[in-house]
Amino acid sequence: MAGPAYHLIGRPSSRRVAVGAVAVVSLLLLATLLALQPDAADLAVAPTPPVAAGRDAAERPNGDASTGGNTRADDDSSASNSGDSTARNDEDADPFVAIAASILPPKTALDPVAPRLTDPRFDSYVVGVHSGIGTGPTRVPVQVTTFLQSVRHIVLVGDTDAVSVAGVDMLDVIRGGKYLDEAQARLDQAAHDLKHDAENERRRLTKRNDQAKPKLGENKPDQNNDGWRGDANKFLPGLMAMHEAYPDSPWYIFVDDDSYLIMENLHFHLTKLDPQTPYYFGQAFLAGPCPGGISYKDHIVFAHGGAGIVLSNAGMKVLAKHADQCMVSYKTCWAGDVRVGHCMRDAGLPYKDVTEGNVFHNVAPHWTSYEFPMHEPCKRPVSWHHLTPYSSMLLQTVYRNAHARARSADRAQAIADKLASDRAVPKHWEVRDADRARVQAMHAFDPSMPDWMPSLAYAPVTMADVWAVFVDGDPDAPGPLVDQRREGSVAKIVEVDAGEDAPRQCAAKCAESNECFSWNAKSETGLCQLLREARFPKHDEKGWATGIRQGAYKCDDPGL
Repeated sequence: MAGPAYHLIGRPSSRRVAVGAVAVVSLLLLATLLALQPDAADLAVAPTPPVAAGRDAAERPNGDASTGGNTRADDDSSASNSGDSTARNDEDADPFVAIAASILPPKTALDPVAPRLTDPRFDSYVVGVHSGIGTGPTRVPVQVTTFLQSVRHIVLVGDTDAVSVAGVDMLDVIRGGKYLDEAQARLDQAAHDLKHDAENERRRLTKRNDQAKPKLGENKPDQNNDGWRGDANKFLPGLMAMHEAYPDSPWYIFVDDDSYLIMENLHFHLTKLDPQTPYYFGQAFLAGPCPGGISYKDHIVFAHGGAGIVLSNAGMKVLAKHADQCMVSYKTCWAGDVRVGHCMRDAGLPYKDVTEGNVFHNVAPHWTSYEFPMHEPCKRPVSWHHLTPYSSMLLQTVYRNAHARARSADRAQAIADKLASDRAVPKHWEVRDADRARVQAMHAFDPSMPDWMPSLAYAPVTMADVWAVFVDGDPDAPGPLVDQRREGSVAKIVEVDAGEDAPRQCAAKCAESNECFSWNAKSETGLCQLLREARFPKHDEKGWATGIRQGAYKCDDPGL
């Protein structure tokens, strides 16, 4: 990525404290191991893996770019393996280094900036997390340990800068309402400069010496209005903080702290687009007018914040030109993502979905809250929202299952055949030449990683993969759900024995039909409906029972 060296935004002081704490714990651990293994000469020293070149090698802590970041001198290495008892008394021999080399993962496998196995392909993305002191400590750690593990550039947007959550410093974008004062001040200054320039030009033309007019916009925004520390106030300044920290990032994605992004799928969709073209999209919702801004006759379309707001670099630049005015104009608008939608429309860049549709979701993928697209099992979803920590961990299970499938022998052969047939590497597999050393480091970290795999995080996830965990893995999904019934397209109506056994018999009939995804049974009459969909069950349907056919929703070819 062009531009300045990227970093995790936050307070360096808290990082130093965290690093120091980790160092102390590490030393205690190593001291314990040393006591258990006093013969340092017998310790096996792990081989040095391939070294990341360029910026990665230069920035690696405790390392030297010319030596690949290896902190152990060659003489020390040979001494620790020589078996000579005198070597153990040599002050140059460091048994702590030998122990660390034998039990810790290769340092070059870790991102030198963030202590995670970040995917070089995802360096094109800045992920902003909309959070706060109230929810961040319980939600953000789940995100950092799941989908954000592979993301290098993270901005944690909140309402305080006094905390660090899961190693990521929170950035206070509200600052007690000062962000609005600052936006107003920039608008006032711009208006003053414009009038000052116009006045100078008029003087030059008329040779008059009129005094400059006073500044405009002296009125202060009402800081008692709209709850300054409310969530709605974090969106526009949060997006601007992302842009300020990473002005050259190709893409920006803004999500809530109870959202989950499937980064592989996001990457798959965004590599089809040019970040230098203005884009603003996500999951479309309609909103009415907001007080203070431009009034439109029709509704505006905005990207739902929980499902994820996506802006290209060019799109972010469009927003940046109007952000100050929008922060002031829409300060009483009821929702932050609605403010962004109004601002983008004011700026001449209204919402436009450029994906295949239905990939961003503002709900959890549970069968009680989401209706899976039955004819699109191979579609690649990007986001889910309103997740409990348990649901987020289940989505991480979905990801791990997809990753395991990608690495399986059968899948590897299918991929090899596909690559040979296409005679080209898919665009979303491409890695910049400067980042190839990081991919090599991933191979060193996990030698079982297939040679063809573009990165250790590679895992294309389909709708069927999500269904397998959230529906097939839920013991309540098959039913029968008593006094409930589903609507939907009826594939077939069959008769079963009336009575208490009717639901079981109907479920068996559904299992025999390739068209059936759910069923309804009426015990009193023995009526059995086989449905082509698995929609939400309706309650208070006396005498009915319903259930889902597990294992029915499958993707035969998840693609590359």
